[in-house]
Amino acid sequence: MISNKLYGYKLVYTNEPKVLTGNVSVSPIKWKGKAKIIKGRGSVAKGAGKAEPDFGKKLDYLFGKATGNQHNLERTAGMKSELAKKMGITDTPENREYIMQKIRESYLDNSSISKVEQMSYVAKELPGKPTLNWTGTTRETFIMGPDRGAMLQTLWDDNVLKNIIVRGGKGVKPQTIEEILSQIKK
Repeated sequence: MISNKLYGYKLVYTNEPKVLTGNVSVSPIKWKGKAKIIKGRGSVAKGAGKAEPDFGKKLDYLFGKATGNQHNLERTAGMKSELAKKMGITDTPENREYIMQKIRESYLDNSSISKVEQMSYVAKELPGKPTLNWTGTTRETFIMGPDRGAMLQTLWDDNVLKNIIVRGGKGVKPQTIEEILSQIKK
């Protein structure tokens, strides 16, 4: 049953609202548009029914700041290079916010889903090392840097970002209107 009573923060539009913490008003009307969080209050919007995406430390990974084993160090350096050298996106608060917003928009937009598959891994940290199964959702979004654009491919386990891959970055460099017009005149 839909209700307009006060429920918890991050309340989403469902038939059975989820209660977390804080206060928010809920309308039984489905809204269109972008999800917003304003002064700790959520609004029912596009992507309703989903928890807020959990990025963990994946942006650090993307911008070359991951730590750990050799594989992680090589991947994080490669992604940093892909963003900075090929696209012109360096690690600044503004660029982090831009990337995070593009990933968030992709997460909230079901048309960005390119693949859904059953996945598993061995939980070495648990007693008996059980195999855990989960549903991986791959999403794609295009990002544009000052120099070039590329596809960001993200892998999600529900709302948890598990992996980011930068695809491309070798596209055509953006041109000014003047450059395009000069080529047409030739």
